[in-house]
Amino acid sequence: MKNLLAITLSIFSLIAFAQVGINNSMPKATLDITAKTTNGSKPEGLIVPRLSGDQIQAGDAQYSSDQKGLIIYATSATASPAGKTANITAEGYYFFDGSIWQKIINTASGDATATAKGIVQLAGDLSGTASSPAIAGNAVTSAKILDGTVANADLATGSGGIYKDSGSLSGNTTVTQGANTLAFTSTATNGFSVDGTTFSVDAANDRIGIGTASPNTTLTVNGIISSGLQTISISGTVVNRSVVSATTNFVLPSAVTNAGAIIYTRNINTSGSITVTTVAGLMFNGGSSGSTSSYNMNSNDQTKTILWISDGVNWTAITSNF
Repeated sequence: MKNLLAITLSIFSLIAFAQVGINNSMPKATLDITAKTTNGSKPEGLIVPRLSGDQIQAGDAQYSSDQKGLIIYATSATASPAGKTANITAEGYYFFDGSIWQKIINTASGDATATAKGIVQLAGDLSGTASSPAIAGNAVTSAKILDGTVANADLATGSGGIYKDSGSLSGNTTVTQGANTLAFTSTATNGFSVDGTTFSVDAANDRIGIGTASPNTTLTVNGIISSGLQTISISGTVVNRSVVSATTNFVLPSAVTNAGAIIYTRNINTSGSITVTTVAGLMFNGGSSGSTSSYNMNSNDQTKTILWISDGVNWTAITSNF
């Protein structure tokens, strides 16, 4: 009789208050569970239903909006995640939102630290996890980083291409190298060029083209080469000038230290002759094997211009009517 009375009172309590207490007689919620022991002698807690991902998937038809908020523990990932179980890709707690299972993940306040545990899922232009993010292919199709928001951003290391399409500068740009080097490496026949054929580097054959993108020698110039007028002084500074008196001479620089140099001298004065000498080396007439240490440029209308070429030892004069 006493047991029957206790059961009757318990049922009446459930009906009256619609609350259930486990290990307590004063439940403060719909279900209030109190630990049976507090000394660690027994495991205490609540175990929700545990099913494998495939077992949960097998019951897809049983879950609808009526089961919204349901919690379950997946003991393994679904072999072929799809439909309502598309998110069950790892062991853990999941809740049903009325249409699909969602993973219950840890949330943290403040900034994550290097010792943070778990996986931070990313979405939007960044996907994957915080430790291994992937940038969407169309992440920067529009100006998502405005001018001035990124400054002095250096890449410590990297590989692969840095630029794959053409573009235009929006303003004047200066690269200040300081003591740093700037090198271009290529194996292409037109590996580096300026304005098409204005300047072209054939990196495959170590050639340079000016006015052409197909140089066939070390330096190929498709056009006329000119040199500004300069004055040759007694110190050997390379320049060409007009003689104003018979006592003015031209002094060529050292043929030894200026190998390959081409210099022309011209006397446009009709009343005075000048003498051409050199700082180092001899001077040869291109039309003979003889050499001398000086040449005379006459004031008459015969010898007015001489072209000098250095072979690294001496100067050779190319002219007529010496």
